[in-house]
Amino acid sequence: MAFKFNDSRKRDGEVREKRRVSTDAIMKKIDNLPTLPLVAMKVGQMVHDPDITATEIAATMAEDPSLSAKVLKLVNSPYYAIPGGVSDVQRAISFIGFNTLHQVVLSVSVLDALKTPKGSSFDARGLWTHSLAVGSCAEVLAEHIRDARQNGKCMSDAEKDVGLPSHDKIGSRLAKRWKFPYELALPIEHHHATHRNSVRNELAPSLMSLVDIVAVADEMARVFNLGDSGSPAPEKHDFAALERLGLSSISVDKIYSELMRKLEVSKSFLDLLDA
Repeated sequence: MAFKFNDSRKRDGEVREKRRVSTDAIMKKIDNLPTLPLVAMKVGQMVHDPDITATEIAATMAEDPSLSAKVLKLVNSPYYAIPGGVSDVQRAISFIGFNTLHQVVLSVSVLDALKTPKGSSFDARGLWTHSLAVGSCAEVLAEHIRDARQNGKCMSDAEKDVGLPSHDKIGSRLAKRWKFPYELALPIEHHHATHRNSVRNELAPSLMSLVDIVAVADEMARVFNLGDSGSPAPEKHDFAALERLGLSSISVDKIYSELMRKLEVSKSFLDLLDA
């Protein structure tokens, strides 16, 4: 019996070691992912410079014609509804502003960097649809509060079973690698941890509000079955997060129709998957 016990313990140790190696390999692959285009990084720095001009940003964008063309395609989509459309970045900025331009540049760059090979069994469109729904829902929620699977397993359980880092940690690692703004990186890292006192006590109220918005938006996207996050819909709303945002379950029902309208016009972002 002692031999069997020791043998079993040894096997368990080997499994844990394999899982540790697997985790290290995953994190290494993340660090080996392409960086965002140099122009996208430059634009991210420029939009936070109070002395920068639209002419200077447009000149920087002109250094990457492919990126500029995709950005203009999105800017001219129904999502932004610019009267008559625009044919150059400088004119686009006059309609959407620096921050929105940066968001569009990030969206285009990330979609390009994380493209999946044709014929892949991974449902990239389902995941991007979920991500788009969460983003759209977060925007609707912010406006409302005036703040501005294999074998039937959910993603988090599958991650634990194979000893891989959670997708929020992976997202956080990518956000830091790609130098995302802190206000964007923070919800990526903590949107599944709003129930933890350590998170709520560490963050300033304004930052906690950002995390709560994304957490509730993720929950709603799963409840309404918008895309495929890899996780099932929650059995009940996170009432604590809703309360912190000054919302109720009735508010969620009112938000749904507005979310669907916004999601419908924002689907032009998914066209980039086929570009």
